[in-house]
Amino acid sequence: MKKENKNDNNYTVVLLCEYLSTKENNFNNEIVYFKIIDNNFKTKVKPLNSSKFAVPLWKADKDIILKMKLKHVNSMFQNMVKGEMYDVLVEFKYYEFQPEGKDLIKGYYATTDKIIEHKPCMKLESEGESGD
Repeated sequence: MKKENKNDNNYTVVLLCEYLSTKENNFNNEIVYFKIIDNNFKTKVKPLNSSKFAVPLWKADKDIILKMKLKHVNSMFQNMVKGEMYDVLVEFKYYEFQPEGKDLIKGYYATTDKIIEHKPCMKLESEGESGD
């Protein structure tokens, strides 16, 4: 079995996400789930859009879900609230994995060093709308 990371193939992007949950999977890994809200998502992750690679994204109904292992969430901000919006700096890290007697698996896993609570820009009232 061989596992290899190639740093030159890593890809970093900021995505607007809704925090869904953190759950344990069948392999005793804590997995963090986000729903991607970002309107420019397809453009931002276009370099990863290939059927040749496994990626930590999948389509569920109308939503795109991002998952990452909790051990790869290295942000100081980890007290996320279900349903709240966050700007997540996602680094998709390339890997190759060669299981014994099977084809080479190429893909990306997600990590983050920065999660920021999303604060939409506030519109300022013009002087004529103040009601004074």
